[in-house]
Amino acid sequence: MKISTEIASIAKHTGEQKAIELCAKAGFDGWDFSMFQMGMYNWRIDACDDTGHPLRSANYLQFARELRKIGEDNGIRCNQSHAPFPVKCKEIRDLLPRAIECAAEAGAEICVIHPNNDKTAEENAQMYLELLPFAKGCGVKIATENMWNWDDTTGYSSFAACSTAESFRKHLDV
Repeated sequence: MKISTEIASIAKHTGEQKAIELCAKAGFDGWDFSMFQMGMYNWRIDACDDTGHPLRSANYLQFARELRKIGEDNGIRCNQSHAPFPVKCKEIRDLLPRAIECAAEAGAEICVIHPNNDKTAEENAQMYLELLPFAKGCGVKIATENMWNWDDTTGYSSFAACSTAESFRKHLDV
């Protein structure tokens, strides 16, 4: 069995390079290339903030290669990635091919692309199908994962795409 973890939580404090080193030292076999900084969504203004992150620069693939090398030098590999979200934001949707490219460059076999929480399985399938030829060309599989919305009035999670077994199954079957 291989054990992997995401690097976003650590990278907020150390940067991605050091986060990968720390994950290797902690005994993980793999790392998830968490690319949220590529399109850091600001929920208060309903738009992306320009973070000045290398994933936003013209040298984004060089950055992904550097992270791959750091992982390899430390005996840990990038096994999957997470694209920025939410995909309801056009700017983030436009960055999804870049996220797939970065995943491939870092060595990831899978790029998790979250569904649009408020769209149907059929509407989300349209987005995935548009990305599929590009992902195949990069040698990367697209994955999705469970999601939720938050109801501020009740203080509980509420329905979203892929938040129930039935909804998740619909997304797989479309």
